[in-house]
Amino acid sequence: MTAAMKIGVVLEQELHSGGGFQQALNALEQLTAIAPPWLQIAVFTTAPANAGHAALAGRDLHVVPRGAAERLRSAALARTLPAALDQWCARHDVLTALERAMVAEGVDLVYFLSPSGYALALRQLPYILTVWDLCHRDHPEFPEVRAQGEFARREAFYREAINRAVLTLTDSEELNQRMAQYYGAESGRLLAMPFQPAGFARESASASTNNRVQRLGLPADYLFYPAQFWPHKNHVRILQALALRKAQGQSHAVVFCGGDKNNKPYIQRLATELGVAGQVSFIGFVPEADMQALYRHCRALVMPTYFGPTNLPPLEAWALGKPVIYSAHLAGQVGDGALCVDPDSAEELAAAIATVYDNAEATRALAARGQARLEYLGTLRRQAEATFLKKLESFNNRKLCWGK
Repeated sequence: MTAAMKIGVVLEQELHSGGGFQQALNALEQLTAIAPPWLQIAVFTTAPANAGHAALAGRDLHVVPRGAAERLRSAALARTLPAALDQWCARHDVLTALERAMVAEGVDLVYFLSPSGYALALRQLPYILTVWDLCHRDHPEFPEVRAQGEFARREAFYREAINRAVLTLTDSEELNQRMAQYYGAESGRLLAMPFQPAGFARESASASTNNRVQRLGLPADYLFYPAQFWPHKNHVRILQALALRKAQGQSHAVVFCGGDKNNKPYIQRLATELGVAGQVSFIGFVPEADMQALYRHCRALVMPTYFGPTNLPPLEAWALGKPVIYSAHLAGQVGDGALCVDPDSAEELAAAIATVYDNAEATRALAARGQARLEYLGTLRRQAEATFLKKLESFNNRKLCWGK
């Protein structure tokens, strides 16, 4: 008979964090769907506002706010301490509030749904880590992964956290290879498990879909880009491509949704300078309830982002039958299911936009290939889920060796 085991799932993202929240929530739903009877799931969130989210209703949920004192304690415990101080902390049971709560609930293994500084602060519990990207290595020129010591912080974190983890989950074999290359990660402790589309993309259309789009006051025909306003998201190239198309006598609308990361005012100014401000809708953060409608009514997803190797929006667009324009260096995710363009080239992006507007047959075929790609990735995900369960069962057997 298999012994019971409790996994503590850590959700740190807040709802307004956008794609990061969706990816974390998807991972939680995925674990819940595949969990065998012997696996108990307890959810720990550091964001009190998450407690009211519908997806967390009815779960074994614990809210552990991360205030200033907790942040300081976590940062201190994450450091390599002198041996004497390390022993003192062990004798006096010095833990973060998060780990203390998990120990009190009988958690055997921690599962971080996103990269988390808490991983290095754990004193007693082993953990599973999630890594979404290593873009500080891939694109160190961008300020969000370079400025104010961010590169050094990420580098120090990944170098230790990956190698301390029982298992590190990623979305692609490509990312696994990079972790092995950069940090010497053991391949047997890396598992590529492709994302699944967000829950809203897997739901049937509701009668309120049209009303939602009308309420937002959007144009009847538009390109769609759901992305926070980070420099690496490359909203700039979309504006330049719209300006090129306008010079060719074609005016296309685009809808940008997502929170500001100190780059939105620049994008708004540039839209004005390029003469396309009237074609751009900035609608800010959008709740999940509106996202399906935004996808269903768009002409295409346009995503010339620099960061990868994977992203969630192509999966959402495919699930809802929409064509995708994507960055060529990220083609490993999309295969032939997207029009891939050089994210440095406004000309290539403008040509791809022309295709989705002017060639209906090619666009229908593109959307169909996208849905086929989604099915293929689903097969890979199910295979990875089976491997994940074997890893959890192996840990469950081994924890008996230390009296758990």
